[in-house]
Amino acid sequence: MRIVTTKTYNPLNLTEGQTKQLPSTQRIQDALKGKDCLGFYLEDKGERIGFALIRQWEEGAFFLWAFLVDQFSSRAR
Repeated sequence: MRIVTTKTYNPLNLTEGQTKQLPSTQRIQDALKGKDCLGFYLEDKGERIGFALIRQWEEGAFFLWAFLVDQFSSRAR
């Protein structure tokens, strides 16, 4: 598995329950345009299996804003 830094977000396949609990695609894309957010794709054998959005709230301090797992990924199960 590898973690890839990104400044863009292409939506994953999420369940309805996931979409209710997570920021919208537009909100994630807007957040990634700012300097205080970092995006990461999780990949396994070339397949995107997840996405993490981390936000900095003060110098050296971050929190996990969103963590998404693709519902159709065979490797994420």
